[in-house]
Amino acid sequence: MNTTSFIIFISIVQVIFLLTDIYVLRNWKKFVLGKNWSKNWYKVPFILSCIAVGVNMYVNIRRMDMGAIPYSDMILYSVVVFWYLPKLPIALFMLFDDVFLFFNWVIKRLFKRKNSESIITEKKNTELPRRELLKNVGWAVAASPFIIVGDGLLRKVTNFTVHPVELAIKNLHPALEGLRIVQISDLHAGSIADGAHLNEVRNIISSLKPDMIFMTGDFVNFRSVEFPLIADDIQRIKAPLGIYACLGNHDHYSEYNDHVRLKSMIREAGVDLLVNANRVLSIDGAQLQIAGTDNTGLRQTFGKLDKALYGLKEENPTLLLTHDPTFWDKQVRGKSHVDVMFSGHTHGGQIGVHILGAEMSVAQMVYKQWAGLYSDAHQHLYVNRGVGVVGPPLRIGIDPEITEFTLRKA
Repeated sequence: MNTTSFIIFISIVQVIFLLTDIYVLRNWKKFVLGKNWSKNWYKVPFILSCIAVGVNMYVNIRRMDMGAIPYSDMILYSVVVFWYLPKLPIALFMLFDDVFLFFNWVIKRLFKRKNSESIITEKKNTELPRRELLKNVGWAVAASPFIIVGDGLLRKVTNFTVHPVELAIKNLHPALEGLRIVQISDLHAGSIADGAHLNEVRNIISSLKPDMIFMTGDFVNFRSVEFPLIADDIQRIKAPLGIYACLGNHDHYSEYNDHVRLKSMIREAGVDLLVNANRVLSIDGAQLQIAGTDNTGLRQTFGKLDKALYGLKEENPTLLLTHDPTFWDKQVRGKSHVDVMFSGHTHGGQIGVHILGAEMSVAQMVYKQWAGLYSDAHQHLYVNRGVGVVGPPLRIGIDPEITEFTLRKA
């Protein structure tokens, strides 16, 4: 992991949070003074803001040093997220209101009329109660982001959702019809204290009874020392046709020897880790080809598709495990004989909304393919929303995902 880059990143995030905090709390101070409430109503939040700065830096530096987040630090981190994150939408609303008032003031200055003093006084008398009501309502509504974030911290992170998906594959052998595959991605051992989320994931997978299992990268955040948190649960996940995996960008964030150690630990847990390699399975006379690349994306170029597909036949179904979905447009779609590519990486953005049946997320601003199934003729890409988290231990509107695929002949 690049320590300097990480420190710069958390410092920039801290500055953004701090400026947002100051802006919101200044408006809160005006509101309190206008109500003639006790000064403690705004003094205490300012003191808490100063404490939050120190706690946030402490937790992130500890995380950088240790990799895994201890349970005590996880509680502190969650409190900091609960303090800061809801203020972002509140600040945007206030900024919109301030900009509106500014332009309203400019227009009045440019096009002011010669009104009599009585008319101006009457107008002020009607506007003041209305603005006072809007302020009261505005601060009451401002509590809703805290409720939403609290729900995302306490419940949504482990609210696992099973997504059933039917995959239509051309020239699929009758013996492979109905084959069931479960995919999980972005386990991120260390992001959730004690890796407790993998215990529930394992139980759900066991209940699905899949023929094989895919894990598409990001087993850890920073170092191999995190992997033991989830190793026992991974060892206890079973499938008759095997468990196959590829590496993600986070699996490369440690120095070389530690990266080698991580790969060894994954394999010792019973996972067939495909690093630019492939396997050919014979199932009742049918051939099913499974390939996996190393990660390419976010300034990493470890993926070698030619090596991953070496020796495979075009007439047989080929399933490719590649962590970063951007690899599909770069090297797979229309450029290879891969039938289905399985990815993760985006986490579905972790924060999103559902409107009229459509799912929208912050991830759409970064990734063309960010969650779910994408198809081009007979080639498919599936982007899993992940079972772990990165950054804040938070999900809002985007539940952690376990995907259950059923193979069908196109």
